[in-house]
Amino acid sequence: MSPVSEVSVQVRRALDRPEYYSRRTIRILDGPQSGLFSKRDRDSLVSCRFTVSGRRNRMGIRLDHDGGSFDAVSGLTLASDAIVPGDIQVSGDGIATVLMADSQPVGGYPRIANVITADQHVLAQLPSGTVFRMERTQPRLAVEALRALERDIRGLAARLRPAVRDPSEMQNLLGFSMISGVVRGDEDHED
Repeated sequence: MSPVSEVSVQVRRALDRPEYYSRRTIRILDGPQSGLFSKRDRDSLVSCRFTVSGRRNRMGIRLDHDGGSFDAVSGLTLASDAIVPGDIQVSGDGIATVLMADSQPVGGYPRIANVITADQHVLAQLPSGTVFRMERTQPRLAVEALRALERDIRGLAARLRPAVRDPSEMQNLLGFSMISGVVRGDEDHED
């Protein structure tokens, strides 16, 4: 006889969908080379509607917008310098790209603005094709937003709730994994 093993029941837990999934405003600060861009270009950051391009990855998100291209000519002779995630760089063709988590550490394109740290995860999770606006903020408010995000992250464990496992209580049945262990089907079995 084999020893009786204790069966542990794992309670699955879940979090509610974050409220920022419905946000369509991204906060920005002026960038290191904002002064190299015309007032029209700086103003268009907050007056235009941007669309998350399908040309995106962990390095960056290209942005399409309804205001034409940015004029980056005055900044095209810059020496490469350190960049940070959230920098909005403008390439020679006038296209804005937000640099993300896996971007290069240095770059030479001028940076017109920076997405605040507290909003970078929001932008990263917007699906391609999503339309949004940018809103200029102050450094003090950006720091407050980051502190609020850090408090929110620390509080995640307290917001965990049991995951719904009764199919009659599931509003979107296809959105749930109903199988706890998947097999290939070609494994050798002993009877």
